[in-house]
Amino acid sequence: MFATSKDWDRRVAEAELIARSSGFRELRDRIIELAEPQAEHTVVDLGSGTGLLSLAFAERTARVWAIDSSPAMCDYLRVKATSAQ
Repeated sequence: MFATSKDWDRRVAEAELIARSSGFRELRDRIIELAEPQAEHTVVDLGSGTGLLSLAFAERTARVWAIDSSPAMCDYLRVKATSAQ
């Protein structure tokens, strides 16, 4: 068996469309509910993509570390986070 890889740098727009879907928003809300974030918490979002979880946690916690292997995803999330302030 061989591994296949995706070029996530080329999939930012596609990832954002998926993140905006009602199913993913419902999943985000359920994760937030189960995590019970507190104002003093620090959250680490591994594989943050376009920020579906990172931005939701950022509204509720002291700090969020959004980490992704794709520089394009990180750049997109940085712009989104800046515009959300």
